[in-house]
Amino acid sequence: MSTDYFGIRILSIPLGDRWQWQITFPFGVVFNSQTAFATAEQALEQGRQWISAETAFQALNHCLSEFTHKGAIHQREYCDLLQSLVQITQHH
Repeated sequence: MSTDYFGIRILSIPLGDRWQWQITFPFGVVFNSQTAFATAEQALEQGRQWISAETAFQALNHCLSEFTHKGAIHQREYCDLLQSLVQITQHH
């Protein structure tokens, strides 16, 4: 089972009696979930959520880095905000 999410391919891969998601980016990079899910549909949905969280994390991290570079926030503020972002997005 697979789906296309804004041009990014997400597959559900069987793992015994469970399922994992596999995300293939258009430029060839592949990510696999570390968690197994009960159904193929759950794996696909979690793959979509991973893409959304990763995209949010990268975009906000970039913005915070720019603010720090321009002196709008201090390094300590950057670290605190980034830590909050890690907790919110459950980024690993």
